[in-house]
Amino acid sequence: MQLKNIFATIFLFTAIIFSHFSAQNISKSNLSNEEIEKRIDENSGNPAQMWELINFYISKSKKEQNNEALFYAYRYASMASNYPSNIKYADSALKTAKKSEIKKIIIDGYLNHGNINMAEEFYEKALDDILIANKLSQESGNEYIFNKTIYYIAQNKIYLGQYEDAKKELLICLKFFKANLHNKSSLGKNYEMYYIYSLMSLIDSNTKLGQFAENKILLKEAFDYIKLNNLDQYLPYFISSEGTNAYYSKDYSTAISKLSEAITLYNDQWTHNTEVFYLGLSYWHIGKERLAIKYLEEIDKHYE
Repeated sequence: MQLKNIFATIFLFTAIIFSHFSAQNISKSNLSNEEIEKRIDENSGNPAQMWELINFYISKSKKEQNNEALFYAYRYASMASNYPSNIKYADSALKTAKKSEIKKIIIDGYLNHGNINMAEEFYEKALDDILIANKLSQESGNEYIFNKTIYYIAQNKIYLGQYEDAKKELLICLKFFKANLHNKSSLGKNYEMYYIYSLMSLIDSNTKLGQFAENKILLKEAFDYIKLNNLDQYLPYFISSEGTNAYYSKDYSTAISKLSEAITLYNDQWTHNTEVFYLGLSYWHIGKERLAIKYLEEIDKHYE
């Protein structure tokens, strides 16, 4: 009798689990590609759920033989993974883009490839990819992609320390993405995300140039927009910008407060070494060398 109850319990449990996963699969199978992308974006702080959606997106696109959607799925995978997987996914995204023979997808493929190379500090390869994308976007007359290439050219210049030149590029693309915020995101397009990224990069460039008064206005714009549109996932990035801004203003106490707050608020898979680095330097400047060394040793271990 007891054995029978155990089998009954196992059967019931299996049935519930099967029912749960079947319901999930049915639920996902009814999603449009735009809805899948929206769910991936919403789960950026939940890697397990995000990857489940990305893998579903990849398999769905392959099954439907939809190279455009498959490109976007691989692009998500490249952005969500670490080296060397991110390079492999970026390679797959670019190959799929070329296979699609859709010019805007090919441009995006080069852009994504460049972005991933830049993140891994392969700056020459990144610039080659971005310049190809820039040239193709000018030929196509696609303003959205052209301004994305401007954004990534600015990123490359930031990495090379060319902040004045980067700022000129960022002012161009920020103006475009801000003017188009009324356009709803569609497959492969996200004006809002690039508006926020451009704003973040412009603040960073101003910080390095010592243009703190301008940043005060830009930071207010960022926090107001985040609050109005319930975009809390971006909040720690701008709090971090406040911290870095304070560091370069030699307000080390505020820098420590803001950078520490940002670290506690992040909800993603990244290590956020920038905050750790500036926390170490800030503690050093206020005479807390032992605490500073603890943070700087973290950076040393990471780069070893």
